[in-house]
Amino acid sequence: MSDVEDLDTLFRIYASDTENANNNRIIADYYYTAGQFAGALSFYLRAAERTDNQDLQYYSLIKAGRCLEIPGNRRHTVRTLFSHAINVFPNRPEAYYFMSRNHEWSQEWIPSYTYANLGLILSSGDKDHRYINLVEYPGKHGLIFQKAISG
Repeated sequence: MSDVEDLDTLFRIYASDTENANNNRIIADYYYTAGQFAGALSFYLRAAERTDNQDLQYYSLIKAGRCLEIPGNRRHTVRTLFSHAINVFPNRPEAYYFMSRNHEWSQEWIPSYTYANLGLILSSGDKDHRYINLVEYPGKHGLIFQKAISG
C-alpha cells in the first residue's frame, strides 16, 4: 500500500468522526512521521482540545511542541506547549526533559538545570509504554545528562 493510499484510508476514518480525538492523533502521527510538521501540529492541537483523556492530552501537547521545535522557530510557543503538558501530568518526565533541552539549546543554563532536576525529583524518569511515540525521550539518563550539562 502506498503512502497516498494509507493517507486516503486515514482520512476516510477521520472523516467518519472529525471530533474524535484519537482520529486526530492518528492523522497527526502520520504527518509527523512524514516530516510534515505544520499539518501534524494542527491535528495534535485538535486532539488535545477534543479529549478528556489526560494521556492523550499530554502526548499531543508534547508532539505539538516538537512540531514547532524541530524547524527551530517559535520558542515561546514551544515552551508554552511543554508547560501545559507539565500541568496536565506533573509526575511524567518527558515534558521536563524537552523543556530542559529547549532551554539548553538557548544556553539558558539555570532554567535548563531546573527543569531537568524537577523531572528527576517529581517523576521516576522512566519511559512509559503509553508514550512510546515520544521516541526522542531517551529515558531517565536523558534528564541526568541535561542536569549535568546545564550544571
